[in-house]
Amino acid sequence: MHINSEGTENQRENTYRIIFDESSDPAFIIDREGTILDANKAFASLFSEQFTDCADCVGLNVFGLLDTNLAEERRKHIDHAFRNGKRMFFEDERNGRFFRNTLYPIPGKDGIIENIYILAQDITETKRSETKSKIQAAFSREAMEAVPGPFVVLDPRGAIINSNSHFRKIIARNEEDNLSGLNSFDLFHHDDRSFAYEKFNNILQKGTEEIGEIRIMVHGGPEYRWFRISTKRIFVDNEMFLLSTGNDINEYKKKEQELSISNEQLRFILSQSKTGSWVLDIKTNTNRWSDEIWELYGLEKKAFEPTPENWRNLIIEEDRETLEQQITENIVKGIPFKLEVRTRHSDGSLHWLLIRVFPFKDVFGNITNYIGIVIDITDLKESEQKLKESEERFRTFFEQHSAVMILFDQENGDILDANIAAEEFYGWKQDKLREMNIQEINSNSPDVSQNILDGWNNVERRNFITSHRKADGTTRDVEVFAHKIKFGSKWFVYCIIHDITERRLAEKELKKLSVALQQSPVVVSITDALGNIEYINPTFTKLTGYTFEEVKGKNPSMLQSGLMPKELYENLWKTILSGNVWHGEFHNRKKNGELYWEDAFISAITDEKGTITSFVAVKEDITEKKKLWNELVAAKDNAEVSDRLKTAFLANMSHEIRTPMNGIIGFTELLKEPHLSGQEQQEYIALIQQSGERMMTLINDIIEISRIDAKETVLELSETPLNELLEHLYRSFIPKAENKGLQLYWNPGLRDSDSIIETDAKKLELILTNLLQNALKFTHHGHISFGYTKKDDMLEFYVDDTGVGIPEEMTEKIFDRFRQVDNSLSRLHEGIGLGLSITKTYIEMLGGGIHVEPCKCGGSKFFFTLPYNPPRKNDIGHSDSEVMAISQPSQTIIIADDDKISRLLLKKVLKDENFMLIFAENGKDALELVKKHPETELVLMDVKMPDMNGYEVTKLIRQIRPELPVVVLTAFVSPEEREKASDAGCDSFITKPVKKNELIDLIRTMVGK
Repeated sequence: MHINSEGTENQRENTYRIIFDESSDPAFIIDREGTILDANKAFASLFSEQFTDCADCVGLNVFGLLDTNLAEERRKHIDHAFRNGKRMFFEDERNGRFFRNTLYPIPGKDGIIENIYILAQDITETKRSETKSKIQAAFSREAMEAVPGPFVVLDPRGAIINSNSHFRKIIARNEEDNLSGLNSFDLFHHDDRSFAYEKFNNILQKGTEEIGEIRIMVHGGPEYRWFRISTKRIFVDNEMFLLSTGNDINEYKKKEQELSISNEQLRFILSQSKTGSWVLDIKTNTNRWSDEIWELYGLEKKAFEPTPENWRNLIIEEDRETLEQQITENIVKGIPFKLEVRTRHSDGSLHWLLIRVFPFKDVFGNITNYIGIVIDITDLKESEQKLKESEERFRTFFEQHSAVMILFDQENGDILDANIAAEEFYGWKQDKLREMNIQEINSNSPDVSQNILDGWNNVERRNFITSHRKADGTTRDVEVFAHKIKFGSKWFVYCIIHDITERRLAEKELKKLSVALQQSPVVVSITDALGNIEYINPTFTKLTGYTFEEVKGKNPSMLQSGLMPKELYENLWKTILSGNVWHGEFHNRKKNGELYWEDAFISAITDEKGTITSFVAVKEDITEKKKLWNELVAAKDNAEVSDRLKTAFLANMSHEIRTPMNGIIGFTELLKEPHLSGQEQQEYIALIQQSGERMMTLINDIIEISRIDAKETVLELSETPLNELLEHLYRSFIPKAENKGLQLYWNPGLRDSDSIIETDAKKLELILTNLLQNALKFTHHGHISFGYTKKDDMLEFYVDDTGVGIPEEMTEKIFDRFRQVDNSLSRLHEGIGLGLSITKTYIEMLGGGIHVEPCKCGGSKFFFTLPYNPPRKNDIGHSDSEVMAISQPSQTIIIADDDKISRLLLKKVLKDENFMLIFAENGKDALELVKKHPETELVLMDVKMPDMNGYEVTKLIRQIRPELPVVVLTAFVSPEEREKASDAGCDSFITKPVKKNELIDLIRTMVGK
């Protein structure tokens, strides 16, 4: 019997209406305001408390049926579908059931989206299955995530099976992207692919673990970055996998098509969602299939009569028994049911189908038809299968990994799992480890171990170093990479453990060596094989002034001063390149330009193959040692010179002493001869006096040089009129100059009123006297001139002569002791070479300096400087009353001296003065004379006398006549003697031999008081 097209169309509409109404999945249609335009029974059953029939839902606002939060969330999805006009999916949960909601935008005639068809599929069982599979696989995924660094699993073709977030973060634009299925070779730079293929083939064919550096595309390109890839193969259930790194960018494009609200639109929705429908007529036992059913089974449309028997034959044999059982049980009961079966397409591919069957009853409650909905769930099943395979793979990965891995309960520390590597490391079997607590492995105290467990409360990842105990009781230092993961409501800690005991020991040794190098007092530097600096210790910087940043990568030749021979460096490189140690000295230059010496040991460092990898230099600063050595050598040379000088000095001394003594003794003997004329006597006496003065000069020089060495020479500053002093010297030396036929000049540099300065007059007079005597001694023709000029705040004195002159090489040495231009026994001039040394010392004590300049025309010119220190007051000379007092006659003086010649000499010296002289031969007599002669105005007291010395007598005199002046007259000249005299109460101090003028001036000064 044939049915016209209109009837067929009506029958189809009824069929789709029945499918819509009787579907166990809630479905409804709303407009833009959320008003329900149509709804099926399953939708009404969701709100069974409010509605008894789906017609009760029509006209209501769907958002008013939901609680506020859920309504707001649903409105966002629906508004998005209206705006985009594309099919969209989202999942949610209601009353403990999970739904996959599909939103189909339905355009009107003008193409504008007017309504939304919403289908809610109950996926509770699928969700539970997924959750179970995810929980089972969570540990494996977390294990992969805990691997430090990118990790990827490949199939033998190089396609990515799975990867961790490290890998995805580097390769993908979003670390959540799924990279599975991407060919890893597509990520490599085209220049590196041949290298990658070669490595890949080695792994597949030889089973080797290959490591290589390859450029990999980052974030989809065009940027490439280098990665070091380590790849090895493993077998799981005889199936090969490769563990490596990779990248994947999966882009899922989903195209939406507009749907209409008509029956044709409903059919279009079913087609686009890969959903087909069929109707089985119980009476006729015939099937009516929608066009989508043929496609779902991989058949050409109308390929055969769609009978139940033909339909059963499309199901693979393994699933038919289950299919028959389900159909038999549920058809008898007359209830809806669902089942999952597999069918094979003509191309050989296997597909999973979810079949939902609904009985349709007439008004009498009899089943007239069965309506079926068929959905392709192949993708979902493949995902479940991949999840299961992933779990198996990573369980194998966990078990076979060479690193120690442990999983324990965060709350109590109980170990849940441990791999084979853990068994081998700790020495306990895996089953035993799974019965233990983490605190039984951790060698820390219970409190510390508990603190470690508690430390997981607020963190997800931790890396730390601790100590673990093994089954044999030994402990090992370990580094732990730990990650917290959650199974259900409980938290667990997954650990990867590395034994670092040897590394820690090596680090300690390296630390010791590092500290030793850092604190070493010698310079240590290390270069690479080309001689470029890689390391220096702080002593290097301290010595040279260069920091590590300034010398890093540079050659040590930057320190060279250019003063060392080229051959030295050639020998150095030849020695160290041959493997020997080079030892030598460098004269190098510091950063500030200062030169220094260093003693160096340089040797090569080689690897296990004997190849030189670097050079190490250990150097010591020997600048001071070199300086000391040079000083010792110079001191030795100076000592030898000094020894020769002293030898010459002693010979000169012997000559200089014996010569005047010979004159004194010889002419004294001649004076004893009778019949001498008065002229001869005067001549002999003059010669004796001349010899005595020469002897006294010699003795004074020796004594003064001794006082200088003993630092006993002191300055006695006073107001000194320079012009008067120079005039006095001129008058003293003019007779001697005229006797030699020489001209003598003197030149004052200032007016008399400006020429008065504060200085030691005696020492200044001695300085000029010594220089004038030398000029007179060594000048035989011409002239001698002396004087001074003022230059700024200094006075420059000079003594110029036209004598024999001084060789230029001797201009500095003549100021040394015992130095003379001619030290030989055949020299023409007297002297022992102390005068200029004493002169130089006096000048320096007075704040000046001395030097000599040879004259081009012959002779020498001595210059010395003194500070120009004018006195604060210009009060010089004696007052008229003092002169009158000194000139008064008949002043009584007691002279106490046990030496008869000394008493006679004093008597002769003072015979022309108006003094009454009373002599005492010892201290006791002197004291008695003071008592007997109250008119006594002065006592000249010798120190060394019988009975009592001069100091003892002075103390007694002070008791009876405190005002009586006492002047010490002695041959002792040391500062200690002067101090003793002052302590005894003496008023002044004069040394023997006594000069007449000095003695008379002193007496007049003392008596005048």
